Amino acid sequence: MSNILKKSDEIINTPIHKNARELIKSNIDDYGSLLIIESKLEAKKEGSDEVQSNHVKNAIENVGKNKKKWVYELLKIIGGTLFGGFFPGFISSIINLNITLLVLYTGLGFLGLFFIFIGLTEKKL
Repeated sequence: MSNILKKSDEIINTPIHKNARELIKSNIDDYGSLLIIESKLEAKKEGSDEVQSNHVKNAIENVGKNKKKWVYELLKIIGGTLFGGFFPGFISSIINLNITLLVLYTGLGFLGLFFIFIGLTEKKL
């Protein structure tokens, strides 16, 4: 058990470089501003005259969801691009009887479908 405490102390006592500290501060400021605005939007949605703790909790959830959402959107875009490129390449490789390109475009099509599937399985909370 003391080994865990020792590791925790080492982590806590790790110095932070000046540039890293400035970056942390700016991100805290940005996150704080975003959280305040999102909390006020939540209060406005409910018709409340003031921001309450439940509005802040909802805002925290919304900010976290929005940060993760872009990854799923990017996967859908990349997957759609790969799958869209699959059709003309697949057809031209069949017409030209080019087995190498046929295999390549089929692989790109399946990869595109996989990315689309992963993008669509975004967890809805």
